[in-house]
Amino acid sequence: MNKAIFIDLDQTIIKLHKNFEVSVLDKNALKKAQREGWYVIITTGRSKKDAEKVWKKIKYNEKANFIIYSAGMNIENFETGEYIQREIFDKEVIERYIVFAIENRAVIKLSNQKGIFIYRKSPFSWMVEKLFDIRSYKYDEMNIDFSDLSKVGVGLSIFFPSKTTKFFEKVKKEFPEIDFLLIGSKRYLEAVKSGYNKGTAAQKLAELLDIDLKKSIAIGDSMNDLTLFKVVGYPVAMKNAVKHLKLHSKYITKSIYKSGVSEFINHHLDNEKRKK
Repeated sequence: MNKAIFIDLDQTIIKLHKNFEVSVLDKNALKKAQREGWYVIITTGRSKKDAEKVWKKIKYNEKANFIIYSAGMNIENFETGEYIQREIFDKEVIERYIVFAIENRAVIKLSNQKGIFIYRKSPFSWMVEKLFDIRSYKYDEMNIDFSDLSKVGVGLSIFFPSKTTKFFEKVKKEFPEIDFLLIGSKRYLEAVKSGYNKGTAAQKLAELLDIDLKKSIAIGDSMNDLTLFKVVGYPVAMKNAVKHLKLHSKYITKSIYKSGVSEFINHHLDNEKRKK
């Protein structure tokens, strides 16, 4: 059976505000794994457009072609354009979600291939724009083709103006058809279609590619990586990961600022060679 490395993006191999740069050490380690026959699978909550930027930097051969994005809703072979899984939100859900965000003075991000970003004007908006390095629009100043958004798939995220669980409980009650996860600074709410996550996407891809998940690796830093950690044999948290994720990891590697991904991968691959 095959083995895979499922790799998160933000604060795992790319730093925030750094234009999708991947350290030389991390790139070399991920390419080394591909040369040795490992699948290297980007597994991210970001859009296809963002995942593609990193894919081009870490790809060595066909072992890196399969990508999980939109937090597990979409699985695609980036080389061929073939979808293994393509889940979308209903148009009605998207419309209600936007209205809800505006009424509650939250910033909302819709991610499709073009990376559209829509927000209600607020002092918090500039930080979200800088964080995702993406062009922004005011909702009432643009004509949105919801049919197009629903066709390509939408990653829904809400950023709200204060650290509060009250808003979290309110949005969960309003949208039972969506699974929500409060991550980061507790101002960021990630949303996926109910029943889909990074873990279920990894299981689906493992079945297709004959991957032994118990011999596979997952590396991440935030709570949207937890479902992935639960299905692999080697869950690895970055030193800069949130505390709760570390509790569910078997290994803690160095931080992104010290290329922790390369540190663990090189160590693990060398150990495997010594066992043979």
